[in-house]
Amino acid sequence: MQTQEQLDGWAGGVVMDGGDILGTNRDCYYTNCTNLKKDEIYIGAGLHCNHVKKARYISNCWFEKCSSGGEGGGLALQNDKNTTVVSCRFTKNKAKYRAASIMLMEQAPDT
Repeated sequence: MQTQEQLDGWAGGVVMDGGDILGTNRDCYYTNCTNLKKDEIYIGAGLHCNHVKKARYISNCWFEKCSSGGEGGGLALQNDKNTTVVSCRFTKNKAKYRAASIMLMEQAPDT
């Protein structure tokens, strides 16, 4: 799979949000994915994964020249303890604030 997108939302490429399903991203190429939403945090311009309940795998993917208006230029994992990232390549990604390649963020549970 190859994606090259510009979006004004959570991710420039792909959003994998929640659910009980097993998800696998294998042999994907995210290139020139841009998130246009300025000053947002935890974006993930190439791929954004959020609130995974079962195991998810990101394997042998290439994140190249992805750009975020906030954090996580290539990949953002938000509340995503069950995701495994293996043998991936991150080149020339950008983020306005930090984490040009990978942003990992865990939110405190609601009380």
